[in-house]
Amino acid sequence: ICRPIALLHFLLFANAITTRITSTRQIIFCCVTMVAATLMKPNYALIIVPTAALLAGLTFLNKDRRMLRFILLATLLPGLMILGGQFLFTYISPNVEMGQSHIIFAPLVVFGDRYLYLFLKFILSILFPLCVAIMFWKLAIKDPYFQLGLLVFVFGAAQSYLLAEEGSRMYFGNFLWSEQLGLFLWFIVSIRLVVQRLISDHTFAQWSPRLIVLSAIFALHVASGIIWYAHETIAPGAYW
Repeated sequence: ICRPIALLHFLLFANAITTRITSTRQIIFCCVTMVAATLMKPNYALIIVPTAALLAGLTFLNKDRRMLRFILLATLLPGLMILGGQFLFTYISPNVEMGQSHIIFAPLVVFGDRYLYLFLKFILSILFPLCVAIMFWKLAIKDPYFQLGLLVFVFGAAQSYLLAEEGSRMYFGNFLWSEQLGLFLWFIVSIRLVVQRLISDHTFAQWSPRLIVLSAIFALHVASGIIWYAHETIAPGAYW
């Protein structure tokens, strides 16, 4: 349920970064969706906050005060405030459920004995946006939407593979949601880039080799999702 709200905030944020339009209404909408998404699941804030911090640093160096104000008020500050409260409640409060825990640097530990072919699985899971990035790299490096999608995915992947929770939460895999949310957003912006290419390039739209390859890869992702959904319906949780 967090994904639609996270997507709405991401699109509002990316639109402001792209168009350089930062009205008070946009700030309010971004702030509200940021808080709502973070309260539903902190993982979106865990990937968009470092992204926003990186952008804030760049805008500060460029002395763009208007954009810096937007990033701070619309995303960075509300995200940090809610995350701070959640951190205190989850890890420091004396009434913490399931005992004390801490965030630790522990590469791959959360996967336990399920790390077999992990790199191959990683590549296959990102195959569509990866191919879009390779095939349309000139467009991708100029598209703020695609850049932001890639950034949130990178931060999510780093958290999923490098961080864990100490104690009884060790194998809960709560940081895995960060990568899943980041990949979801990267998929969205990749599809957006392909659609833009379809509209602007009639040669590409007439079933060019690149379009055929991308369509086949995307179809494999869809088929995999359907198979996963069927398995989860039959035996919920058995394939996690």
